[in-house]
Amino acid sequence: MPADASEVNRLRRIRSRLVRVFLLISVVVVSACRLEPVAAEGRQAYPITGKSVVGLEKFEQKFSALLQSNAIPGASLAIAKNGKLVYARGFGWANLETQEAVQPNSLFRIASISKSLTAVATLLLCQQQKLHLDQNAFDLLSGLTPCCLDQREHRAGGAAWVGEDSRISNITIRHLLNMTSGWQRLRSGDPIFSPTIGAIARRCSVTMRPDPKSIIRYVLSKPLDAYPGKDYAYGNIDYLVLGEVIRKASNQSYEEYVRNSVLKPLGITRMKLGKTLLTAEHEVRYYGCPGEETFESLYPNIGRRVRAEYGGMFALESAPASIGWIASSIDLLKFITALSGERSIDSLLQPDSFYRMLSIPLSASIYKKSEYPNECFAMGWEVDPANKPGEITFFRHGSLDGTMSFVMHRADGVSWSVLFNSRPAGYLDVRRLANETIADGVSQQAKWPAEDLFEVLK
Repeated sequence: MPADASEVNRLRRIRSRLVRVFLLISVVVVSACRLEPVAAEGRQAYPITGKSVVGLEKFEQKFSALLQSNAIPGASLAIAKNGKLVYARGFGWANLETQEAVQPNSLFRIASISKSLTAVATLLLCQQQKLHLDQNAFDLLSGLTPCCLDQREHRAGGAAWVGEDSRISNITIRHLLNMTSGWQRLRSGDPIFSPTIGAIARRCSVTMRPDPKSIIRYVLSKPLDAYPGKDYAYGNIDYLVLGEVIRKASNQSYEEYVRNSVLKPLGITRMKLGKTLLTAEHEVRYYGCPGEETFESLYPNIGRRVRAEYGGMFALESAPASIGWIASSIDLLKFITALSGERSIDSLLQPDSFYRMLSIPLSASIYKKSEYPNECFAMGWEVDPANKPGEITFFRHGSLDGTMSFVMHRADGVSWSVLFNSRPAGYLDVRRLANETIADGVSQQAKWPAEDLFEVLK
């Protein structure tokens, strides 16, 4: 055998061994992320806090096992029946280091459930005649100029794209609410996440920190992926823009308007915008999968690599109207049961606004081709396409590195909200299994407490 052929065979054998080692390491990391139990030597028994409900003992065992088998340190679950809070418990750990248990009213990042708040705030401004659904969104944001990261990336046939896509002037408030604006992240990416958000902060932000205006300036420098109103694509840009629209139309900060005009009238006082690097009082800590990589921080004053959930992959402050809020599972049930008209409290939205919010704007077949083919997005909520008048099931979910969230109102008057302080590998399946477990527990419960915990747990 020629010397060079022998050398080639030797290198092939080495490469084969390296591939086998890499695959073994990959399996170990994924298994750890999915299967490593939360319990550790010296740690207290897995805690469950809050008032127990007779008949749900087996459900709680099953739900706790699901959390632990997927290395989720903690979760909070609340259930309402016909507008009354009948169940609210914390599972596991709010902070692994201090062994602080999750409480029923612990605060969690709710990720994309933030969009539901933004939708309600926008429709409320429409009721107040401060906005109109079919007005051009960028008429209110005319002071924002395009910011291009790399001029070469935005040229087509020699013509610069910077600020030259005239279709942007056709984007309405309705398009943003329905996510039919023409921005499509599966084609052009999602700029609220690293690495794009880091480049935007360095190039377009005066403070070199991620913020909404800088992201909007960046997307203004790029062509739309579709004509406004013609197609649906889930993303974060539409609601990020709506946050700035709310600020301009209300003459308040986005957070002030939502807290004062949406949450306070519903008796919700603890919800607020979260911080990427700071933990609020009663807020849980967030945890990635064991073995996950670290990243260069999006914040220029932090000279070290950080975890994805603490400034490595996103910044809550960059997209508050899309992903920025923190809440308890109880807060989210106060919100959704008030919207559905099940609580003895004045409704924020008039009936026509409420039903418009939950109406699918396009053919159901359009959604089958989207990123989430089994869901139909209306305005800030997913809805069941089989809904009948007066019998509406609607829900919203969210996830970021370190957190998952879900809230749902069913047509039969049952609602629940569940929040987690980790997002495991295969999280879509984990969330589905968690909701199936909850639905099964609810269906098997013959009797719920007469007491309304909304009156007890503020």
